[in-house]
Formats: sequence, C-alpha cells, structure tokens
Amino acid sequence: ARLAEDQEQKRRMHEISFLQMRERKERLAAHSLAIEMEEQERQRRIQQRENAARESLMEQEKDHLASVQSYLDERERQINENSDNKKILVNRALEREKRRRMATDLVSKTKHPDDTAIPTISSSSLLAMILNKNYLQDGLKEIEFKIPKSRSDENVSYQRVVQEQTK
Repeated sequence: ARLAEDQEQKRRMHEISFLQMRERKERLAAHSLAIEMEEQERQRRIQQRENAARESLMEQEKDHLASVQSYLDERERQINENSDNKKILVNRALEREKRRRMATDLVSKTKHPDDTAIPTISSSSLLAMILNKNYLQDGLKEIEFKIPKSRSDENVSYQRVVQEQTK
C-alpha cells in the first residue's frame, strides 16, 4: 500500500510539475506574443511618423518648387518686358537717328557747293511777299531766289510770278 501510495504521490508530483511546466510555457508564449504585438505597434508608429515626415518634406519641396517656378516665371516676364522695352528704346533711337540723318541730308541738299547755306523761302512766305506791295515798292524790279534742288520746280514758278508782277 505504501508503495502504491508512493507511486501515486510520484505520479501526482509528476503531473503537477507537468502542469506547472505547461503553465510556464503558456505564460512564456503569451508574454512573447505580447512583446511581439508591442514591437509591431511600435514599428507601425515609426512607419507612420516616417510617412508623415516624408509627406511633410514632399509638401515643402512642392511649395519650394512652386515658389522657384513663380520666381523664374516672374524673372522671365521681367526679362521679356526689359527686352521689349529695349526693343522699343532701340527702335526709338533708330527712328531718331533716321530723322537726324534725314534732317542732315535735307540740310546738306540745301547748301551751296561752297558749304554756305542757301536762303530758302517757303511758299506761304513767298505769297505773302507777292501780296505785300510794300516789299515790291522798294525799287526792286526782280527778286532772285536761290532755290534748293529738291524743290526747284515748285519755287521756280513762284519766282516767275514775282518777276512778272514786278514788270
């Protein structure tokens, strides 16, 4: 009986130690599972932070690129505007130079070969002189005009009129 009791006690002790070992395994498994879940949660939070930081950086880059593009567009507009203004100024300068050359050419055409200026008279001044009898009463029988070559035909006819009226 004693031997049966000892064997029963050994079996119970063996069973208790088996149950305790199983309980320890389950606790260890639960603890490992909890640690694994915490690690997964921690990784998920890290990933979210990284994604948020990446998105923020991308937004900043977009804003920066937009401001750079805006600056470049404005610079290009200013350059084009300056270019247009320069073209306008160059065209004005060319027009001024053209007018100056035309005036120089006109003056050079109205000069005598010995570079003395030839007095010219406008048609309205000539008509005023013809109509003004006082000018012709000073004993002048013939008025001689030096006529520039460019308007010679027009002025010759007035010269004839003046000459005929004085006769």
